[in-house]
Amino acid sequence: LLVGAGVRSWSFRRCPDRSALASTQVFAETVSHVVRTDLGLEGLRSGGLLSSTSQLKQALRKERKLAKEVGPLRFEFDHHDPEILAQLLRWKGDQRDRTGSPNVLEAGWAKETLSQLHGVADREASATADGRGRMSVLWAGDHVVAAHFGLADDRRLHWWIPTYAPEFAPYSPGLSMLLHLVRDCHARGIEALDLGHGDERYK
Repeated sequence: LLVGAGVRSWSFRRCPDRSALASTQVFAETVSHVVRTDLGLEGLRSGGLLSSTSQLKQALRKERKLAKEVGPLRFEFDHHDPEILAQLLRWKGDQRDRTGSPNVLEAGWAKETLSQLHGVADREASATADGRGRMSVLWAGDHVVAAHFGLADDRRLHWWIPTYAPEFAPYSPGLSMLLHLVRDCHARGIEALDLGHGDERYK
């Protein structure tokens, strides 16, 4: 495929099948974490995420505190407002700036791709299509406190671009977003939430 496309080099972070590459082409192997959403919140513990009861209790306590001090929580699995998508990208860009990591989402082609994935013309026909973009949003009262954009079909959701409003960081709204996604995926029959590679603390 690469030779046929005339590509001289390919810099990549993920390749699902090691057997597709020779050992000389692989620099490192990493684990990709997957939450079994069919187990509900219990799947977070059995899968290693929020591995202790106290961790989950603390996450749920912060969620209740957010609702009490800021406003009632409201979650939407598939929200269509392009302005919130733009806000999501700004928050993610600010986070990249703070950490000094490159922000590929600033590229014009990346913004256009996300916009196309988010704004599918025929949503009825594409409701269960492979790889459809879904933007999930968490509100506390009138405030958008966290958002996530990922790809999903009717069986699996890929955790792709999570972000949150920095002013609400003490409430861990990003983790609350993850909890809501697990609950909602469980209710919808989506079996897995693929968190991708990496060993961030919340994973």
